[in-house]
Amino acid sequence: MNPTEKLNQVSLSAALSDLPLGGVHYFPEVDSTNSAAAELSGRGAADLAVVVAEEQTAGRGRQGRSWITRPGTALAVSVLLKPPSVDSGSESLFTPGRYSGLGALAAVEAVRDLYRFPAQIKWPNDILMDGLKVGGVLVEASWEGDILSEIILGIGLNAREGALPEDAALRYPAGTIAEAVDQEINRLDLLRSLLEHLLLWRSRLSSGAFQHAWERALAFRGQQVILTGANQSEVEGVLIGLAADGSLKLQTGPRQIEEFPVGEIRLRPVDRSLK
Repeated sequence: MNPTEKLNQVSLSAALSDLPLGGVHYFPEVDSTNSAAAELSGRGAADLAVVVAEEQTAGRGRQGRSWITRPGTALAVSVLLKPPSVDSGSESLFTPGRYSGLGALAAVEAVRDLYRFPAQIKWPNDILMDGLKVGGVLVEASWEGDILSEIILGIGLNAREGALPEDAALRYPAGTIAEAVDQEINRLDLLRSLLEHLLLWRSRLSSGAFQHAWERALAFRGQQVILTGANQSEVEGVLIGLAADGSLKLQTGPRQIEEFPVGEIRLRPVDRSLK
């Protein structure tokens, strides 16, 4: 652990005091930062309330996967977001898929700004550095009827050696930020930069600029990829971009473009033997 960095309520409050957040809540140990954020929401927590944990014992990833955070090795954070009221013509600009893009883009740009390293987003929610997964985003949404009422945006980043599981079968090769940039990682700096970029893009979530930045950060754009569905069916095509709701656009034929929504789908490039 970096001797100059300590995650606790005092250090977090000091590092983030000038950001317009809805409160910062630190837990030495928690089952899941998303669960802690949901509990705080039930007690009336404000928009942009932030939960940070040193250790996460039962964190969640996509498709029911676990995400364990060991002390001193990673950044585990969840942010409570209250989507704005929107008219029917703007609904596609405030969807769980788009909020997943918000978290992923904030993480990518934080890494780029702090370490001058070209991190990328592996659709829909993984963060890649040197082709290795160093983090992920989990969006959990609450609805009132068909209206999106609340988002809990969970972000986990493998900061240092020791963050990776020792015996779990990884579905995609994983690494750490420290390994990629070959330097010590200060998690307070990383968290602050992450939240700065999240705040910036959250205010522009419905803009074309956000859509452009999101697409520009995509890994494998312009390359041949394979999508594997829950029933193990496969679709191959060229990754060309994203729809407004976060669905992936794939060119599957000379004049055929298909959209695939976020769900029980896995993506891999054709030229790698990844499952």
